[in-house]
Amino acid sequence: MTYRRFQIDITPAPLRGPNGQLWAGGLGSTKDDLAARATEAVKAGYVLRCPVDALARHGEDTRIERYPSDTDASYRARIAGAWNLWPWVGTDRGIRAILTLLGLTVTAVVADREWLPDAPPDGRTDLWSRWWAIIPGHPWSLDIWDDPGDWDDGGTWDTDATLEEVTRLRRAVRQFSNAQHIGFIRLVFDSDGDVWGPEAPWDNGTWSADSAGFVDWRID
Repeated sequence: MTYRRFQIDITPAPLRGPNGQLWAGGLGSTKDDLAARATEAVKAGYVLRCPVDALARHGEDTRIERYPSDTDASYRARIAGAWNLWPWVGTDRGIRAILTLLGLTVTAVVADREWLPDAPPDGRTDLWSRWWAIIPGHPWSLDIWDDPGDWDDGGTWDTDATLEEVTRLRRAVRQFSNAQHIGFIRLVFDSDGDVWGPEAPWDNGTWSADSAGFVDWRID
């Protein structure tokens, strides 16, 4: 029952004429409106039930940035996931969690010392503060050497990712990485043959010829 109906029903019979019902109905409608607004105010505090225009406030509260590719539903889910993410900031689990929320597949987060018995890519086993996130599942492709384009044309080196995408990913991961660490997002690519180019002499390179290629994006 609405307050409008209730207000009319409790009005004494002598006052329940046409004008009295209008008066009582107006009082009840005001209460209905107040109740609806109070309900919306309560719902606004719950990210899974709040109106769309409240998502930006929740994003600010949780420090979760909205990306151009986000739908209202995906952004709502990422904000809700923040409560399980923030307690793990600065840890491998936190790095894996933010990358997963960004839609990337992470097979491992490897610290410098964890490359053993194999050495890190540059052989520096003494740089203990470094880590690599190994990501075979991602939307980017290798930008092979014979692709058209000019140096410094606004693209990114070795991949078809845009500068905005790289910047956005680095910013998100930096936010959840330990401040004293240097990280690398290692994008792994399935490559058929080498990618140096189809014409001699460039096609005698060996990069990615026998194994999957990769690109590292540094996070510091």
